[in-house]
Amino acid sequence: RAHDLHIDIPRQWPQERPRCRAQLPMEFAIESWCPKTSRLIEIIQSFHDAIDSLQPFWNQLMDIERDAIVLDQPPISYASTTRRLKIDEHVHVQVQVRLCIESNTQRSRSFRSIRLI
Repeated sequence: RAHDLHIDIPRQWPQERPRCRAQLPMEFAIESWCPKTSRLIEIIQSFHDAIDSLQPFWNQLMDIERDAIVLDQPPISYASTTRRLKIDEHVHVQVQVRLCIESNTQRSRSFRSIRLI
């Protein structure tokens, strides 16, 4: 999976913290910024950590895409948490997968299985 991180550097940098944009199902923001000690490489590492923590969530969505007829047009954004699934010729259902972050580890949890009956 390829992910883009856009870092907007303000004119007052490094006194003012950079702003980040990325297609993730959660907000990616710089948690702390100290003008004298913070570095851009720390932002990139934090982004890598966020991507790593989201892998179980994206794997679960890929399982849904593999096992069901998905009506959403590819490419589906990595920020998307919903999928429209075909049930019948004239019936579809929209499923939203909640992103659960374990607060003590900042890792996402995925559910074990999904079953449509």
